[in-house]
Amino acid sequence: MDQQKIGRFLRQLRQESGLTQEQLAEQLGVNPRTVSRWETARTMPDFALLVELGRRYGVTADELLDGGRCAQSTEKEETSVEKIAEYTRQEKQALSRRFHRLFWAAGLLLAVAIALQAAELLAQRGVSARVLDFFSIKPFDEEAVIRAAEETGAILTVEEHSAFLGLGSLVAQELAGTGVPLTRLGLPDSPVVTGSQQEVLDYY
Repeated sequence: MDQQKIGRFLRQLRQESGLTQEQLAEQLGVNPRTVSRWETARTMPDFALLVELGRRYGVTADELLDGGRCAQSTEKEETSVEKIAEYTRQEKQALSRRFHRLFWAAGLLLAVAIALQAAELLAQRGVSARVLDFFSIKPFDEEAVIRAAEETGAILTVEEHSAFLGLGSLVAQELAGTGVPLTRLGLPDSPVVTGSQQEVLDYY
């Protein structure tokens, strides 16, 4: 699957539709920079958005994945399924590369475990939540923050120390001017109690 070719085809289809990147982004509910990244093959739209783009442009998912229009589709259904599976696999690999210093984790840190439990509870209520584990803030993955903000529309940071001058502050700096709402959870800016990790958590 040629990601560069798909990006060029997406740009061609947008231009043929008479849309700017800003106009398309507004219609899809994403940031214009996201559209630009698709068209320059820096990232790829998730499959749901790919299907929506095909619907808007009047092309099939096969044509989008091939990076060009087909005069006559002679492929079997199995081939289409294989293409979708390959796209999904590449999408996951691209996500892993972009989040090279981030990972999904359960139980590695108390805050991460709690965040994952909260995400599961939200999912039961029909709310989708993404959990990112920033195990390090230096180096800090700004691209991951921007992408998460663009794709989710809201950010909640949770940290096991003061909410000031930590992860929340770094994220706030990256989101400045974007209009994306941010809530920061952490210890208050005051003398804190001492004890085990669980004891401090229970206290606050």
